[in-house]
Formats: sequence, C-alpha cells, structure tokens
Amino acid sequence: MTTITDLSKRALDLAKKRDEKIAHYKAIAASDDMMNTRAKTEYVAGWTKAVRRDYDAAMAELKNDVAYVGRQLTDAAGRLRPTFDPNSAADLTRTEQAWRNNVLPELEKGRPLTAVLKNASRDDVLGAERFAPAYLRSTATPQSLQDHLGGAQEKDWSDVVARAATQRYADLIGGEDGETLRAADRVEQETGAFQRAAAATEYGSAGLDTAIDLHYATQSAPVDDATTDAEQLVEL
Repeated sequence: MTTITDLSKRALDLAKKRDEKIAHYKAIAASDDMMNTRAKTEYVAGWTKAVRRDYDAAMAELKNDVAYVGRQLTDAAGRLRPTFDPNSAADLTRTEQAWRNNVLPELEKGRPLTAVLKNASRDDVLGAERFAPAYLRSTATPQSLQDHLGGAQEKDWSDVVARAATQRYADLIGGEDGETLRAADRVEQETGAFQRAAAATEYGSAGLDTAIDLHYATQSAPVDDATTDAEQLVEL
C-alpha cells in the first residue's frame, strides 16, 4: 500500500528531477556559441516554463493522492478500531471494571499509561479510553504536562490516551490491519510533513532538514539512525 511518506519521497524526487532538467537546459545554452545572450535567455526561460508546468501538474496529482490515502486510512481505522456500545449495560460495566481493576491501580502506582496498556486486554484499553483522560487531567503535574502536552494545559488528554490506545489496539489486531491502524494514527503528522516537503521544493530542492522531517513523521528513532536514513533519502 502506498503511504503518505512514499508520496513525500516522490515529491522530493520530482523536485530533484525538475532542477536537473533546468540545469541541463542552462548548460546547453551556456555552451552554445551560436546563441546570443537574448537567445540564451529565451531558450532557458522557455524550457524552464515547460519543465515547471510538468512539475506543477505532477505535484498537484501527488497532493490529490495524499488526500485520498489519508481518507482511505481514516475510514479503514474507523472500521478496525474496537468500540463499545454506550447503550449496553454489559459493555459499560465490563469496561468500567477493567479500568478500575486493571488500569487505574497501575496508574496510581505512577506507571506511564503506555506501559500500563502494553499488555492490556481489549476491555482494559476501552476502559482507559473512557476514564483515563479525566484521571490524567486531574492528576497532572508540571512534568507530565511537559512530557505529554508540551506544557500546554489547555490541550486535551484524550489525544494522549487515544494514541496509546491505538498502539495497543494495533498489537491486538496484528497483521496488515494492525499496521493500517498505526498508519491512520500518523495521517495528520505525515500529511504535515508532506506539505512542508512540497513547500520546501517549490523553488528549490529540499535538503537534509526536510528528509529528517519525513523520517520523524513515521517513527521515533535515535538521532544518529534518523540522520543516516535521511541522508540516504536526500540522495534518491
């Protein structure tokens, strides 16, 4: 399945090829003694316009593809993500008991939510989604705000819980469906990285900073590893 990061790499490759073509026509003009200065300028301008027209069309298609992939992943995640029936007394009771018996005691010991959910059951995770945001909000410390919300108290802990829950759901589901759920969780981040890559390549090829941005949109890795992968991406 084509990912948004795959499309971001294509955007970088498109810009590189665009710049190479323009440089090629500039070199032809510079080496042609039969053309005067005006002719060389017009030659380069004409070819530059043609190359950019093709580039703009291809980039527009990539932007449409990014939007399409994002919608497909979001729709798939909606079908795959476990839910409970808020009108079912049995579902409400089961998930509340899972929260009170399995999740809350571990949080009260000071364990991070991601660690608590690492081996959690489906009902444990559903219970955490119901009750953990309010609990974390009420027990927030300056350090936890910084660690999870970047220090912004007005942000909603529901996002923190949802991300942790998604990772556990993906583990429980497994296989291709699990990876789809993880990919859907990265849609916003990867789309932002694509948009920054597209902007960076508008009038010149993006460099190492853009490649590292794309790398971190898809995973968390040590800086040294990220730099190595990003340098390879720039060389595509």
